[in-house]
Amino acid sequence: MTIKYEDVEILNDKSLVAFKNGNVTPSFDIKLIQPVPDSVRGCLEFKDNNWYFQVYTSTKNNKVLRGVEIPVNKDDFEREYSDFKKIVIVLESPAKYEYYGQLPLLPAQGVTGCGIDFYLLDRDFIKKGQIKLDYYFRYIVLLVNAVQYQCSCHVFFKKGLDTNNKNKVFRGLFSQRKAYLRKNFIGRLRNYAADYVVNCCTSGVKDVVATAIKEVNKNNISDIHPSNWYL
Repeated sequence: MTIKYEDVEILNDKSLVAFKNGNVTPSFDIKLIQPVPDSVRGCLEFKDNNWYFQVYTSTKNNKVLRGVEIPVNKDDFEREYSDFKKIVIVLESPAKYEYYGQLPLLPAQGVTGCGIDFYLLDRDFIKKGQIKLDYYFRYIVLLVNAVQYQCSCHVFFKKGLDTNNKNKVFRGLFSQRKAYLRKNFIGRLRNYAADYVVNCCTSGVKDVVATAIKEVNKNNISDIHPSNWYL
């Protein structure tokens, strides 16, 4: 089976078999999986000698979600959050929990999101001052997928792709020689103009994402994936 992005071949693996309407499907265009928009997960604020993280909520496709969608228009985004500093947490791509059927929701609605909501304040980059937070400011925490399409392809394969193939799909989508969604990622980071960027991608793709982040933001650090923050 071939996985492609429009006319660009991303992965060709004869061992992969997918069905549509009972028939074997020889190819699949990943662009048919709608992209999951980036979100503002919540706000970090210093009160009573402690930092607190307030998680925002919103409703989309009749689902109550953690986080709110970032305004598409850059001017609207800057106007709405002009009083805040910004921290971007980068994830690699949406998982199955970020969809309702085939409709996109927002980043990190499953285990990953629980890690962020409950353990953000315990991470070294907050707790040990790896990023220099200013007590006099509030910080919005943005969740940004490096690739906004579902690299695990759960909406197409019932069990999703294994880690190795998922990473191959990600790298194909990110690569300049193929789909080149790296350019889209860099453009979004520029628009958000974050004070700090935290690369929380998994190890199989962290390196290529880190290189892209460094082109945009010098105030960047690395951490493990939030699904492991509780460990």
